Amino acid sequence: MEKYKICGHCAEGIIQVQGLLINCDHCHHKLRASSCPTKLYASIVVKNEGTKLYLSVRDDVLQQLLGPYDPDDIDTNDQDTFTQCFHTFFNKK
Repeated sequence: MEKYKICGHCAEGIIQVQGLLINCDHCHHKLRASSCPTKLYASIVVKNEGTKLYLSVRDDVLQQLLGPYDPDDIDTNDQDTFTQCFHTFFNKK
């Protein structure tokens, strides 16, 4: 799991966050980092019979799969929480 900020003006991902102010590379607005929403994405590796499939799951899909959550409350170092949620979701199907 990784966190990233999006521009509060154009909703594009912020490439680099340094300090309190952000300069959006897409629309060139200057914003406070605290006013930019935080999003999550998950990088998932699926292994099957020697084949690996790499998936990147963005925040909007994660919210559909796992239900609503606040990205600021998620500890991205705690992989067990999302692993357990994914197992619960896929075992329901």
